[in-house]
Amino acid sequence: MTNQYKVKLWIFSFSISLMGLLSVFVDEGFSIAPILITLVSLSIVFEGYKGSVSKDDKILILALLIYFLIGVFESVVYGQHHRNLDLFSRYFFGAWLVFYLSRYSFNSAFLWLGYAAAGIVVGLYALYGKVYLGFDRVKTETLNPMYFGNFSMMIGVFCFAGIVWAKKQIKPPFFVALMIMAGCMGVMASFLSGTRGGWVGIPLILIMFYMYFSDHISRRYLLSFIALVVFLLTALISLPNTGVMARIDTAISDIKQYSLGNSATSVGLRFEMWRLGMYSFYENPIIGPGEEQFNAKRMAMAKERGINEVAATFTHLHNQYVEELAKRGLLGFIGLLFLFLVPLRLFLKRVNSASGEVKALAVAGALCVTCVMEFCLTESMLRLTSGAMFFIFNLVFIWSVMRSQERLVSQNSEC
Repeated sequence: MTNQYKVKLWIFSFSISLMGLLSVFVDEGFSIAPILITLVSLSIVFEGYKGSVSKDDKILILALLIYFLIGVFESVVYGQHHRNLDLFSRYFFGAWLVFYLSRYSFNSAFLWLGYAAAGIVVGLYALYGKVYLGFDRVKTETLNPMYFGNFSMMIGVFCFAGIVWAKKQIKPPFFVALMIMAGCMGVMASFLSGTRGGWVGIPLILIMFYMYFSDHISRRYLLSFIALVVFLLTALISLPNTGVMARIDTAISDIKQYSLGNSATSVGLRFEMWRLGMYSFYENPIIGPGEEQFNAKRMAMAKERGINEVAATFTHLHNQYVEELAKRGLLGFIGLLFLFLVPLRLFLKRVNSASGEVKALAVAGALCVTCVMEFCLTESMLRLTSGAMFFIFNLVFIWSVMRSQERLVSQNSEC
């Protein structure tokens, strides 16, 4: 192992470990780790290629490139603003890093401890924001409550996935307790943000933990862990000062109001946005009108279709799937499904791995995709650079560390 390799490995490892914290608390922090790693990766020009790109690596690269090319197609055909191409370029760089990082052997402790630190810090910050700053919905200077809540939820469930890794460490009780505490703090931060869209998938997440970890964690401990999470959530919902129950009551009231013809509520306007998006899809179902053309006609379409005109003042539709159909038609929608379902399938192939290390990373990767798929039901999460970057590069980093561990297991089995 050369000194140059060691230096790069340390740079990459620390960058990966800081992804969670930087994304939440630093302006444009979600870009720091990917940009640093990408810049260092340019040295490949002066190196002989020594990577280990597998068939599954290539499949993941293809899924990322397909969505990138859809963005290029939209930008060229409809003459979109350069910001559109800039957003989709992130998928290209994600694909590049899957390829480049295949040459490195990562110590997964950097990834897990980075998530643990992020989970604890976002939890403490959420408590501080709620109790001392008096936030109705916790947010940061760089993230609104929706993105803060969604990022915190993802960090929390990543920490829970790391429990299996923690069991294999020198001091298992300490590391298991650390990951459980960090996971609970991350989930708590999501609830204190009042971001309802992040809560819907919790039952599915708990089911996934039970299904995939029951062979590595005794059922007694696993059920105790699930009971702990349920107790935490019940407490957050029950305590009036958290505002969680009020957010749930408001959502139920909004749905009732919409059924009675009142669309001038938070949920009601979302329903109207989705109607607007579907009408745009019906008019141009194959490739859509493009983002700028959709934005230009959305008010006229709302008037024509009898849609609440307030819904037409939003530039996004609070649903990534409808957003794709409305702006990029079936082409964008199918590309989005590839972006989600291909990596999900690749991670799920490994959730039954005999290696607890690989299994934990595979579950974390599957949860990364599952969470974003669920968030996208009520938020156009990939429309903004922050959401796209957090998804793409957590996905890529978890994948790269997991593949590194797979290679290590394979080498040890051959010895």
